[in-house]
Amino acid sequence: MSASAPVNNEDKRVVLGLLSLQDCQLLWDWADAENKASNASSEPQVPDAAVWHAQILAAQHKTHIRYGIYLDGQVIGDVALQDIDWEEPAASIGMTLRKDMRSKGYGKAALALMLEQAEEKLGAARIWASTRKSNIAAIRCLQGAGFVLTEQSGDLLTFTAT
Repeated sequence: MSASAPVNNEDKRVVLGLLSLQDCQLLWDWADAENKASNASSEPQVPDAAVWHAQILAAQHKTHIRYGIYLDGQVIGDVALQDIDWEEPAASIGMTLRKDMRSKGYGKAALALMLEQAEEKLGAARIWASTRKSNIAAIRCLQGAGFVLTEQSGDLLTFTAT
């Protein structure tokens, strides 16, 4: 893992870095276990972690910027600027944290670091995130990172970084 973002967050132990194949495998396994535990029926968009890792590398700094979220050197999730429009500039932001790492401030720290990356790489970009009304932890994390609710469509809420 190589740090790819500045470490000026509230929890100095949280850093962003490039995802290795091994990190992608861990994230893949955690997501699979969580889906099985919750009886989620969604199929992964790619067949395995190796393909996902290759896609990350191919899209990095083109249509996406994706980093691992590391706590004390161990991967605990990932965060990405997705579907980047370099002309506007604009992107959505998405994040996944291992279940036992949620609601501890690590997501807020990771979002702050990724917003710094967005500013550095995209300039004054429009950054937004969408989540379901039922995802209270994500809503709190987004609001804690300075996002404000800008749109509601059925069960889907959209927040924009300020």
